[in-house]
Amino acid sequence: ESSAGEHTYTCTGIIEIPSDNPVISSANTTVAARAPDLSTVLSNYEIDVLDVEPYNNFSLTCTVFILESLTGVTRSIAWQRDGTTLIDNGNSVQLSNTEYNRHTLVSTLTAKESSAGEHTYTCTGSIEIPSHTPVTASAHAKVTARAPQLSTALSNYEIDVLDVEPYNNFSLTCTVFILESLTGVTRSIEWQRDGSTLIDNGNSVQLSTTEFNSNMLVSTLTAKESSAGEHTYTCTGSIEIPFDQPVTASAEAKVTARGGVEPLPAVNMRVVFVNHFAVE
Repeated sequence: ESSAGEHTYTCTGIIEIPSDNPVISSANTTVAARAPDLSTVLSNYEIDVLDVEPYNNFSLTCTVFILESLTGVTRSIAWQRDGTTLIDNGNSVQLSNTEYNRHTLVSTLTAKESSAGEHTYTCTGSIEIPSHTPVTASAHAKVTARAPQLSTALSNYEIDVLDVEPYNNFSLTCTVFILESLTGVTRSIEWQRDGSTLIDNGNSVQLSTTEFNSNMLVSTLTAKESSAGEHTYTCTGSIEIPFDQPVTASAEAKVTARGGVEPLPAVNMRVVFVNHFAVE
């Protein structure tokens, strides 16, 4: 029976009697035809990775269970990413297939996800039957790739100073928190004043940076603001990743310098000298 579904087969016995009506007796049986059963199971359904090497590696194991003992058929497992078939390239996609027995087929996908966002990986088990439509079963996994996370905080967000020495000194401390433990990357902090990069000159700008551990970087800016008005000081933490775009996070502080109160010039003043003579 090659037509799927339930079918009724009828057997009819007939006795032909000369010069009489035939004697007829029937019996029915039901035959249910179905496709071979198989199920597909993935080792994981949700995976989070970073979108930079070597932290973008992940693996999925797909197991296909074939519930019938079939001969003369071809069993296979195919992988797709967002609807596109994956092929083993020995690098960003590696596939390993093992057929344990005629009932169990296992495939492991080891891959690198470098594109940020959510992606759907699909494993499809298939039985290829000669002269018949293949029987398939699929399972899906969500792989979410994101950039490394870091946050930047300043010790102060508003500072008022005078625009004359020595009253124009101020300092800002910038702390960068790196939420992932990354190796092989360069961490740094850069300062800007009104969009222009600041460099330590040992006088009006002094910078001190300390890396406490792989997750915390601190920089202190000690500066003199001699230009009256409001100025924006920006601290930017950065992770430089080989062969990828840097990841940055910034914080800003407003430094307002106002004119100092200078002494008024002496005008219309008269000095009187008085002589005192001693009388004996």
